[in-house]
Amino acid sequence: MAVGVDVRVSIDPPSIPPIALRANLWREDEQRNGAQGARFRLLTGGLTTCPSVWRLELCGGVALGRLGAEGFGFDRSQQTAAFVAYLTVEPQLRVSLRAGLALTVSIGTWIPLVRPRFFFDQDGQAVEVYQPGPAAVVGHAGLTLRF
Repeated sequence: MAVGVDVRVSIDPPSIPPIALRANLWREDEQRNGAQGARFRLLTGGLTTCPSVWRLELCGGVALGRLGAEGFGFDRSQQTAAFVAYLTVEPQLRVSLRAGLALTVSIGTWIPLVRPRFFFDQDGQAVEVYQPGPAAVVGHAGLTLRF
């Protein structure tokens, strides 16, 4: 489980669904194998569109990012990074609080198109530390300011 910050800038042109540019910064996570392991940092940016049905927005899009890793507990720890890509599906509920201000909540899934493996070498054998799962459940809660 990871916590992060999501920032979106959306335009709402007439006759097509809103389009949002987004950036996500996830809190550093750690995977261990005994006293050894790695710390991971994920930064993503993407494009989302959100057709609206009543208060529900059916958001979907793509996210591209950089997954950085740094080993710890080894004689010689290394750093590496991999590029990742996701398809995102995140239905979102919007509740207006007052003119131009709304509370939004969503739960959805991110499906990785690329699942890089991170491992270390132990006595000539590769020991896997981490590989992203086939899908991730992602939840959001926040405020939307429209002007």
